[in-house]
Amino acid sequence: MIVAGGGTGGHLFPGLAVAEALGDADAALFVGSSGGIEARVIPRTRFPFRALEVSGVRGRGWRGVADFALQIRRALRQAGDEVAAFGAEVVVGVGGYASFPAVVAAWRRGIPTVLLEQNARPGMANRVLGRIATRVCTSFEAAGASFPAERVVVTGNPVRAFAPVARTAAHEGTFHLLVFGGSQGAQSINAAMSAAALLLSSRIAGLRVTHQTGRGAAEPVRAAYASAGVTAEVHEFIDDMGAAYAAADLVVCRSGATTLAELSSVGKAAILIPYPKAADDHQRANAEVVVAAGAARMILDADLDGDSLTRAIEEIAGSAPTLEAMERASRSLARPDAAMRVVQVCRELVESGGER
Repeated sequence: MIVAGGGTGGHLFPGLAVAEALGDADAALFVGSSGGIEARVIPRTRFPFRALEVSGVRGRGWRGVADFALQIRRALRQAGDEVAAFGAEVVVGVGGYASFPAVVAAWRRGIPTVLLEQNARPGMANRVLGRIATRVCTSFEAAGASFPAERVVVTGNPVRAFAPVARTAAHEGTFHLLVFGGSQGAQSINAAMSAAALLLSSRIAGLRVTHQTGRGAAEPVRAAYASAGVTAEVHEFIDDMGAAYAAADLVVCRSGATTLAELSSVGKAAILIPYPKAADDHQRANAEVVVAAGAARMILDADLDGDSLTRAIEEIAGSAPTLEAMERASRSLARPDAAMRVVQVCRELVESGGER
């Protein structure tokens, strides 16, 4: 298996979960951009990585289109060489511009291709590649409308293996918030939570916060909590998300598809603040699905400030029945076997010779 693409953690980590589900590090190769998160993360895992010299288009105007046009022929040759040298039997595209060369190279050679579509509203790369892919594995049923129906399999979004967790006796007398804005952090969430801290300190007994701020943003947030008298652990990046989820009573975060899959896998309630500049506003579409299920509340970024965030947190923290209902709804959305389901789709294609 070649796992192709990345660019963001939301694209990469589902592909990593699928590769880990294979159970054999020698059976998977990652191919992506030299400038994407995959180039930093995969070399620290047990899987090999090959970098392609290709960069994205979205948000870069005509210059991005021109650069991509110049790069794509070379990237297709590079990807074709990697597909042949590795002896790929299936190529899994995880999304992002870096998935394009390897998926097209496999399609040209008659090798089965599988796309992972994590979002309710598919991104540009997958919408294009969906015309040639053998199968498309979606997290949300709504995403299937963007692809040929006969190629769509609703598998759920593969995520890292976090054990389901629930509030325990250790939580008695405290209320623990986990706050993060994705792997890069979120300035608007940092600012709103800093403002909310002073209000919440007098309204929620035993308040504790774990907050991931993103690179270079920890100190002012740490100072805000200290000034408000709130006990807080503030990090630029949290390595052990399993422990962070386990400690949390409520999560305040963006609504990337992988984050939502992780939340449901551990059964956590959330206040979701969709990233307003996400391609095709897909984070809002993702959040709307989770909110409709009763597992979360949503605050749009334009409406986010200390007051609105305080009200949302206080409403949930002040009602044990509300929090418990949201947790049940979150668990109902979980698909813990998603990675293995994608692996099974791949195996069936290989065994059938890639028949559509």
